[in-house]
Amino acid sequence: MPTTPHPPRPDPAEDPQASAGKSRILQAATELFGERGSSATSFKRIANRAGVAPALIVHHYGSKEGLQLACDQYVVDTVHRVKTEAAPGGSLDPLGPLWEFKQYGPVMRYLARRLGEDSEHVNDLVDSMVDDATQRTGEAEKMGIIRHSDDPRTMIAVLTVWSLGALVMHGHLERLIGEDLLGGSGPPLSYLRAATEILGEGILTPEAYQAVRADIANTPTERESR
Repeated sequence: MPTTPHPPRPDPAEDPQASAGKSRILQAATELFGERGSSATSFKRIANRAGVAPALIVHHYGSKEGLQLACDQYVVDTVHRVKTEAAPGGSLDPLGPLWEFKQYGPVMRYLARRLGEDSEHVNDLVDSMVDDATQRTGEAEKMGIIRHSDDPRTMIAVLTVWSLGALVMHGHLERLIGEDLLGGSGPPLSYLRAATEILGEGILTPEAYQAVRADIANTPTERESR
């Protein structure tokens, strides 16, 4: 398992020095956008943390929006890579093992702040996570990790909203169960234990589960009831 955060992957066709500069800019911007928000973060502050000239940010990304979108993609790539390295075909949680590694705190803080913004780009960010997790369902089912679902994308969409919602409301979770999802000294064990119990064994007895499924199946939708 990784023990240090990976920098963004370099472009093989790009000059190594330029690639290293872009990598430092993305990491610095992700950290600062997560800490302060994009509107309160200047190119000068990002440049100071990255150890580059502000003009280099403009050269590579053009604008604050361009840099924000690059950070979005960096975060999506990080989530995908870490999940693949830790357990191919495993956890369908969109954040997967990132909960367990303190070094991914900047990525988590970025998501916690970014998800609260009303933007079509945030929709794209969430959609990409749902798409990534949905792709894993077939493999995970074949491996015997998850049960079959008649509607896997809807199941993944609900799981994604639950998981990302916990991230956005991390302050309440810390107040209620004493776990800091963003800056703790180790994995948030109480949170992971509860999530595993809910997703793994479930909270309903098999009989109650079947009854609820039957009730849902027999309940007309809003469209059908018109």
